[in-house]
Amino acid sequence: MVRSDLKRFGGIYRIKIIANEIKANFQWLEAKNGWSILLSELRAIRATPTKTGERKLAHIVDELKGFGPKQSRNFIQWLGVSQYEIPLDSRIMDWLKKNDFPIPMSAKMLSDLDYYEFVLDGFQALCAKAHIFPCIADASIFTDVDEVQL
Repeated sequence: MVRSDLKRFGGIYRIKIIANEIKANFQWLEAKNGWSILLSELRAIRATPTKTGERKLAHIVDELKGFGPKQSRNFIQWLGVSQYEIPLDSRIMDWLKKNDFPIPMSAKMLSDLDYYEFVLDGFQALCAKAHIFPCIADASIFTDVDEVQL
């Protein structure tokens, strides 16, 4: 069904891969108690937002097919439950380099979870020193880099 809907929509690459990933993720959600696991973590974060809880949720999502460190953070951001875990991308990496961030920067290495979290931990520490949530810093960088007019 997913494959035929994606074909009908058009302009999407990797249709077979995406359809297979959706199928595998749905099977995990249905057969492996995935819905309960995911919803339990979401409820916990909504009740008491914590850095540790967000990271735990990002790790659960990262285990789904087709997700990686950045995509899992995008997902929890779209759900409105991320204050600490943000999607790191080349825009943030370039901003950090421009501002002499003391951790070596490589946008290509962001697919590696350990490297991703190493950089994110440093970014979160920087935000803590500035007394702001990383999600606010992310929005500010997005506005600055893309010269968004508010």
